[in-house]
Amino acid sequence: QSADEIILQDFSYQEQRNNNKYELQNVIARFNPNADFQTVISAHWDTRPWADQDKNQGNKKSPILGANDGASGVAVLLELMQVMSKNAPPVGVNIVFLDGEDLGVPGINESFGQGAHYFAKHLPIPKPDEAIIVDMVGDAQLTLPMERYSYNQNRELVKWLWNRAHELDLSAFQSKIGYAIYDDQVPLYQHAGIPSIDIIDFKYPNSYANYWHTHSDLPENCSAESLGQVGILLTDYIYSFSEETEGGS
Repeated sequence: QSADEIILQDFSYQEQRNNNKYELQNVIARFNPNADFQTVISAHWDTRPWADQDKNQGNKKSPILGANDGASGVAVLLELMQVMSKNAPPVGVNIVFLDGEDLGVPGINESFGQGAHYFAKHLPIPKPDEAIIVDMVGDAQLTLPMERYSYNQNRELVKWLWNRAHELDLSAFQSKIGYAIYDDQVPLYQHAGIPSIDIIDFKYPNSYANYWHTHSDLPENCSAESLGQVGILLTDYIYSFSEETEGGS
C-alpha cells in the first residue's frame, strides 16, 4: 500500500541439492519511479530450506527460521518503505525483495542468488544507477567491514556510506576491507552491469558459535539496535540526494 508501483516477477528454479523445483517470486516496490536517478535497495526474503550447518544431524534437512539470514534485511526494507510513504524520496528508490537467494550448494557460488540472477537478466525496470544489498544485519554483535566485491564494483559509494556511518556514530561499520562474499551484489553486476554493493556481517555471531544456516538463527540472537544502525544510514543516504547532486556520493 505504501509504494507508487508494485511489480511481481515470477520465475522457476530447480535447485542442485535435491533437484526440487521451486516456483519463486521477486517483489519490486517502486518509489518516485519517474526520477532521473534510480537506486535499488534490496534484501532476500527467502530463508534456507535446509539447516545444513546445524551440529544436530537430525536438524540438517529441515528449514531454518532465518531471523538474521533473510528476515533482518527484510525488516530494514519494510521500515524504509514506511518512511518513504510519509516522506517522498528525492530520487527513485526501488525496494527489491529477492527470492531464491538461499537455495545454493556450498562450493557452487552461482547456485546462490537465483532471484538476483533472474532480476539482472530480465530487468523489470529501467537499468538502475546502483544497487545496495542488505543481508545478515541483525546480529546482536554486528560488525560491518567493507565487503571486497562491493569495494571493487562501486568504491565511491562504499566509501561515502562508511564515512557517513562514522559521522553518524554507527559503530558497527568498520573502515577496513573484509572478505569477498558471493551475494546478490555479484550477479547484479555480472549480468546487468549495475554497480552494486553489499552491507553484510558474515560472522554471526563474533564468537566460537555459528548460527548461520542453523536452527539457532532466531530473533533472540538478533538486535533492534543493529537493525537501527543500518536503517539510519540508508535513510540518511536516501534523503542526502538533492536536485543539484546525483546522490550522496
